[in-house]
Amino acid sequence: MKTRLGTGARIYTALLFLFLYLPIIVIVAYSFNANPVSSSADFTGFTLDWYRQLGGDHEISKSLATSLTVGIQAVAVSLVVGIPAALALSRSHFPGRRVFDQLNLLPLLLPEVVLGIAFMSFYALVGIPFGNVSLVVSHATFCIPYVVILVSTRLAGFDHSLVEASQDLGAGPLRTFFSIVLPELVPAVVSAAALGFVLSFDDVVISFFTAGATSSTLPVLIYSQVKLHPQPTTKALCSLLIVSLSVAVVAFYLIRLRLERRARQREREHATTQADGGDAPQLQAAA
Repeated sequence: MKTRLGTGARIYTALLFLFLYLPIIVIVAYSFNANPVSSSADFTGFTLDWYRQLGGDHEISKSLATSLTVGIQAVAVSLVVGIPAALALSRSHFPGRRVFDQLNLLPLLLPEVVLGIAFMSFYALVGIPFGNVSLVVSHATFCIPYVVILVSTRLAGFDHSLVEASQDLGAGPLRTFFSIVLPELVPAVVSAAALGFVLSFDDVVISFFTAGATSSTLPVLIYSQVKLHPQPTTKALCSLLIVSLSVAVVAFYLIRLRLERRARQREREHATTQADGGDAPQLQAAA
């Protein structure tokens, strides 16, 4: 039974959303401010000049390309490492597993400045050049725990007997994984990829310590501009990032909903198959 919110609850909810989104609304509004002094709160008129100037800024284009490249590569590495780790943890019970689970969470619990200094010291020690490689490795390190957590959660309700039955019918490990396991993991994998990309794209602290002098991500460039030489184009750039990431998050959310609907449909078909005589037809198809 649904209950309607009272007046007090509505007011509280409105104030909460206002508190969360008012700074975003302000920065988007002031990105159209004609006042060239970016630190000034005086709104002197409406202009699109700051958006036009962004198109010809080579430094911003280069930093954006670096952020996109690093984010995609870091997500790919984290999926390649995190999915097998989650599969191993879901099927294995070994001494020290609880310790491993806690170590998996360690990159999420440590302050980013500590991780940034640790990465910087490690790369200097082993001779890894600072640049895209160091950024990808660093970003993948804090993306992997999210992949392991989300995929492990999805695997908690997975019937592992299907894997054993598929192998008994002659399907190899790769065929079993792509035909039986992976379709069940797609919603979790998409969520992990989206979350990892956003975290990588937004990171400032770790990127600041590991980017080096020749490469810079877009958030680090924005941070440097705000601290060293504030420009009115910075607010326009932040507004474009807000809109772009918001659209991306909504798109990933819709994709996840569609994938979850397909997963529920497969579960209903699986239940129907069991009622009609077991899993043999599905597993024979996989084999």
